[in-house]
Amino acid sequence: MTGIPFTEREVTELRLGTMTRFSRPIPVYVDPSKGVINVFVDGKYVWKITNAMGHDVIIQCPYKVFTKYFVKETWRVRGGKEYEYQKHQPSVVYEETETPQDRFQQEWNTALSMKFWASRFQLEIQAIYAIRLHNITSGQAKEHGCYGLQEFRDEWDCRYKGKGAEWKNNPFVWMNTFKVL
Repeated sequence: MTGIPFTEREVTELRLGTMTRFSRPIPVYVDPSKGVINVFVDGKYVWKITNAMGHDVIIQCPYKVFTKYFVKETWRVRGGKEYEYQKHQPSVVYEETETPQDRFQQEWNTALSMKFWASRFQLEIQAIYAIRLHNITSGQAKEHGCYGLQEFRDEWDCRYKGKGAEWKNNPFVWMNTFKVL
């Protein structure tokens, strides 16, 4: 099973049951005046676009509809190292549920390093949409676990500022609807 990294805020909203969508930028520059074709092939979305130089480019969504993924989050093993897990069965601790004092006193593993056995959430992608970031509505922002569009915008910029996918750039994104298993 493949993992999808989530921020601490996203994990909190997932745990509270207020999040049913997540979006990630599509890592390519697309000339908005050129045509975009959404094609569904073998359970995956493929985008056929014409880039700024007039060449056709195929972009494949990294997620697949009706496929299960686990949520990657910041974590650590209480009472031991990861390699001792099988031997001693220590509990996994998640930064999202720790007190602020405990967060700063412990050494944490990044979300990217999380293994399936340490995960507490599994998702199944129900639908995938390729849209411009500015086309996300206030209702969809709430489905992302935000109170409204302004909070969604602030969270987006916090995560992607300096990576070319800022709100002001209005990138294309994969918007994924999911259910928690």
